[in-house]
Amino acid sequence: MEVLMLDLLEQTTEEQYKAITFCERPLLVVAGAGAGKTRVITLKVAYLIRHRSMHPDHILAITFTNKAADEMKKRVKNYTGYEPDWIRTFHSACVKILRRYGDALGLNPRFEIATESDRKALITEALKLADVDKDYTRRAMHLITLAKNSGMDPLEWIRTTYKEKLALRDGTLGYVPNPETVYIEYQTLLKEYNRLDFDDLLLEAVRLLRKCPDIRRACQRYFDYILVDEYQDTNPVQEQLLELLVSNGNLTAVGDDYQSIFGFRGAVVEHFLNFKKKYHAEVIYLNRNFRSTDTIVKAANALIKKNTMQIHKDLFSCDQRVIPITLFEEVTPEAEATRILEVISGLLRTGRYQHQDIAILYRSSYLSNAVQRGLLKKGLPFVILGDTLFFRRKEINILTLYLSAIFKKDELALLQALSRFPGGLGSVSLKKLKDMAQASGQSLFEVLSTIVSKKPNGLGRKQYEAIKTVVGIIQEVQKCQKPKEAVTALFRTLVNAGFSEYLRKQSKNEEQFNDRLENIQEFIDYAESKSDMDTLLEEVALLADQTVSIKDKNAINLATVHKAKGLEWSVVFIMGAEDGTFPVHHVFEAFDSASYVRRLEEERRLFYVAMTRAKERLFITRSIYRKRERVPLSRFVKEIPEKYIRRS
Repeated sequence: MEVLMLDLLEQTTEEQYKAITFCERPLLVVAGAGAGKTRVITLKVAYLIRHRSMHPDHILAITFTNKAADEMKKRVKNYTGYEPDWIRTFHSACVKILRRYGDALGLNPRFEIATESDRKALITEALKLADVDKDYTRRAMHLITLAKNSGMDPLEWIRTTYKEKLALRDGTLGYVPNPETVYIEYQTLLKEYNRLDFDDLLLEAVRLLRKCPDIRRACQRYFDYILVDEYQDTNPVQEQLLELLVSNGNLTAVGDDYQSIFGFRGAVVEHFLNFKKKYHAEVIYLNRNFRSTDTIVKAANALIKKNTMQIHKDLFSCDQRVIPITLFEEVTPEAEATRILEVISGLLRTGRYQHQDIAILYRSSYLSNAVQRGLLKKGLPFVILGDTLFFRRKEINILTLYLSAIFKKDELALLQALSRFPGGLGSVSLKKLKDMAQASGQSLFEVLSTIVSKKPNGLGRKQYEAIKTVVGIIQEVQKCQKPKEAVTALFRTLVNAGFSEYLRKQSKNEEQFNDRLENIQEFIDYAESKSDMDTLLEEVALLADQTVSIKDKNAINLATVHKAKGLEWSVVFIMGAEDGTFPVHHVFEAFDSASYVRRLEEERRLFYVAMTRAKERLFITRSIYRKRERVPLSRFVKEIPEKYIRRS
């Protein structure tokens, strides 16, 4: 392994080598698009283990997605033979800290992580308690997330910042009536059901480390080194967490302010811009692009230089081919889609490219509708990246609700399971069951068993049969010991109760129905690798961003630019390049000049990200008319020097 490690270091560039081996004080690695950022951070973990003799489990490496964490673990194991336990997302790291030390805050160490389904159910209930219409559910969910990620006390943020922005008609925030009460009721319900939502995981970890100096020092002593990937995407709470964990300059942050595109989630690019001053850090630039042609890199550089809030850098390409960027301007969105498909068909006929080498990117999902229709009509295979998150799929959600209800005696999960399958129990029936449990002092599970054995009056036949079915499912599956055995038994029992017919009705066609069955089999296979049900269910909750695995790899890729970040293709189309579409219209609704500049610069970074996904061919397309109105060409296209663009 030692020889392999030395060989790997010899294969790096001079700048990459410096970034990997520098450990004297805090380090900021400014890694441009396609500069080998992932390789650098992974090799640095391996270097710390092999050449700095650090224990693998005393290195904290933070990533933003579970997929990135898993990939990093595999690479480090390949380089060193070790699989460090603390290569994790922010949320996963906080769960581990809170499980160990959370009792100091009065937290139940067996707290559950609220799933998206839980959040929606509890916020809907909170709205009802606050006398607010359930139509505000989505807005309330977004509002609470922003409040919790603000770095302020969430309730104080709602009372001050949120209301100030509403008064200024900030178009990025939706109005929610009685927001303080909604928030308070939601937090009360979370506590009642022993839940922490994703944002609470971070908030509670920060509260713990602030409140308990001994625990903070123990964590600081434990971690010999801390690395953070995609540092430009940190929000204020994540930044606070890092401040509390870092000691003795043992920190490397890696990222690219040019690719800071998640401001709508609370990310603050200033964390990246101010890192050098804040931590008295060394800065190393990785400016060599190994991905894109010279034309694409120079055009992207010219665009992003229009921004003011950034660290200036000049990327250069290792691929000196001069292949112009092609611009198509069509009259209507339908004509734009048709032109894209014609070009794709031509590229495929050359034999140089396969379907999987091509991506169509767009600012907003609705823009892809015409392209999807055309692809279906032509019979061209395609996938929509991040379209449906695996553990939020209807069929998987029902399975996990039942598993949580059965093996964790989780009443919130049981209520949600009852409302979904086998059906027959609406909100009135569920409230009646909750009231019966409260009045009798029994658990909800005991109430259901009593109903089945005594068949009380006042309960309709449909409701009784549904409850009887659920109790039967619980009794059958709770006998199982291993996760795979339990999931298999649950699916079999659900099928016997009519689950297949239910899924068929929920599917648009036979293909979607078969996909649902394949997803269930994939979940069964996933469960096989888990040692116990607690581990399985916690991972399911943390894997909220895990997309459905793509079974047909050779397919054209469709994605929003946000979903495409970190990916690359030989051929990329950026569609909808019009002012009001990309940049999106709400940029022009900013309530003051500072907000306008901030929004416009983030949109420009987003266009930069889209451009730098392309390795060889980049096509930019636009419609002259959108929603029956004439629209101007995107200012971002106009900011690219004409010498890099060929109009067609």
